[in-house]
Amino acid sequence: MKKIEMEIKNRINQLDVVAFDIFDTILTRTVNPESIKKIWAKEINRQYRLTKHNSEFYQLRFELEAKMCKENQQAGFDLEFNLEKLFSRIAVHFNIEDQNEFIETCIAQEIAIESRCQVIDEDWLAAIKKIKKDYPNVKIVCISDMYLSKKMLTQILSNHGVFNLLDDIFVSSETLLTKRSGKLYEHLITELEWIPERILMVGDNKVSDFENPQSLGIIAYHIDRTEQHQQYDKWNKTITDDYLKKEIHKILKSHHDESFENIAASLYLYIEKLYNQLKYNGVEDVFFLSREGEFLKVLFDYYQASIGVKQINSHYLIVSRKSTFLPSLKALDIENFHNLFRQYIHMSVAEFLNSLNFVTSDIEELKNALEINFDKRINDFPNSKEFKLLKENTLFQTIYETNRIQQKDNFITYVKSYGVDLNKGLHIVDVGWKGTIQDNIYNILDNEIRVVGYYTGLVASGNAMEHNEKMGLLFSLYPEKTSNYIIYSENRALFEMVLGASHGSANRYINKQGKIEVELFNKEEEKVLFDTVVQPMQVEICKRFKNLNNLLLNIAYDDEVVEKVLNSIHAQLVFFPTEKQLKFFEKMYHYENFGVFEFSTFETNTTKGFADKLKQYRLFIKQPVSYLGNSFWPLYKLYQNDLAILSKIYQSARYLQLKFRKLT
Repeated sequence: MKKIEMEIKNRINQLDVVAFDIFDTILTRTVNPESIKKIWAKEINRQYRLTKHNSEFYQLRFELEAKMCKENQQAGFDLEFNLEKLFSRIAVHFNIEDQNEFIETCIAQEIAIESRCQVIDEDWLAAIKKIKKDYPNVKIVCISDMYLSKKMLTQILSNHGVFNLLDDIFVSSETLLTKRSGKLYEHLITELEWIPERILMVGDNKVSDFENPQSLGIIAYHIDRTEQHQQYDKWNKTITDDYLKKEIHKILKSHHDESFENIAASLYLYIEKLYNQLKYNGVEDVFFLSREGEFLKVLFDYYQASIGVKQINSHYLIVSRKSTFLPSLKALDIENFHNLFRQYIHMSVAEFLNSLNFVTSDIEELKNALEINFDKRINDFPNSKEFKLLKENTLFQTIYETNRIQQKDNFITYVKSYGVDLNKGLHIVDVGWKGTIQDNIYNILDNEIRVVGYYTGLVASGNAMEHNEKMGLLFSLYPEKTSNYIIYSENRALFEMVLGASHGSANRYINKQGKIEVELFNKEEEKVLFDTVVQPMQVEICKRFKNLNNLLLNIAYDDEVVEKVLNSIHAQLVFFPTEKQLKFFEKMYHYENFGVFEFSTFETNTTKGFADKLKQYRLFIKQPVSYLGNSFWPLYKLYQNDLAILSKIYQSARYLQLKFRKLT
């Protein structure tokens, strides 16, 4: 491009118009040009689910393009088509209900992909700025053989910050006449009354940008982009399924001195599925629930920003089972506390009252009014005499009803403070496993607002129903078991640990002059764990997540190819962990602030005596499913109990199971 600056300088006094080709002249692509269409097909097909495989959708586009070109040629035009009309044809082909919305989405996606897969020629930029400054009477235009509309090209060049340097754009898709045939030049000369000898055409195509304009008397300059075209061919041959697998494993290479940083694989898969599901559902606002949602929101915001189209508004809602439980309840005479007792049946009176968010002064007042032990943990608390006496107490009834109504009003005010139209539904994101907080929120909103939950995984439906919908995007047992359930359900605690938050758990909602403040319950031990263990790991996970995104965003592939690779990486973490990964859990702990109020730890003892080991072997042989099923991570339980032989047998069985099901 340096030479063209001299060419223009030598001829500038003879010129009225300097015209440039666009692609491979002022813009070069970072992918093979046809890959733009394939990437577009991948992203649109994910959002609309039109064909089983992304490659099938691309093939349909390819065939429709050829058909439209032929039809236009038969009508007396050149072999060309208009992309917006192509998108309209696709909408008709698939009986898309809102065709205008579909076309707009397709256009926005095409523009975004083109923009992020292009780089501007800096030499051209410098040359044009100089011409604009020194020779303001010379018009600078672009003339392109391209299926994109003028409006789309304008947006792309605006995205690169160079459209303001141009006086106009002329594109073959608008007239269905091309530079390739020479008819577009003839049309412009006649229509705009240009003098051919006072036009300079610059481009990379020997025929379209050099020989054809010269034959009409236009001055032409050919830019040699042979190396760039050779690079396109190389990329086209290089990027295969095997290449993708190899590059993913480079990013997520297993290191023996790490813990669980490679969970970036499954988190990437989840965020990708989340984004496409939200797009499919037409969601405009989504709420990430604390605390696991804090890091998920960071990943989601990065992912959707990288795509480059209109973003879904993401919000962070500070909630917990405890903070949403009381306001979700009914009047005492009809409330059975099912959502508490389905998980916690053995508890003390104090633990029950704490679960209801009673403040210390209220609990002390009740202690004085009732002659029962508040601290003793009671088996089958729902059927105990202590629970019966509590419910019959008028002071308890008054405190319960006052707090319930107050917290319900405060929570609704809190949600509405985000300015989201709840008539469009409340869409929430959380780690999983039953969606209890979602059930609470649905009840707080009196079952009048549609609530939809998007989880990493579901192991039960909770109170899911028609307007209280739940989906496990990574794995699920509901409404049916997903094929990869055995991989991702193996150690669900891993997700909870890795997705730790920088703040404490939501306790209650306080109304201060009409503004809601969320009172947090902070445990110093949890803060220390986050600062020293979890956050450093999240930083590394984020790096790998971004590297994965940089690799996969601008490559076309069928989703099942990559999903299988990412499945295998997670399977490695939970079925074939390193010694360090197993020891990682020894330093982890979690404070339960609902139902029971205590720390859960993952301490182990790998120095058991022969008698203890024998006992554990017998328990396993007697009921292997129950023995492992009651643990949060089966392999870790075997490690805890120093059962090395059983560990190897278990791993071998899982390996065969995964291979038989072709999950990895």
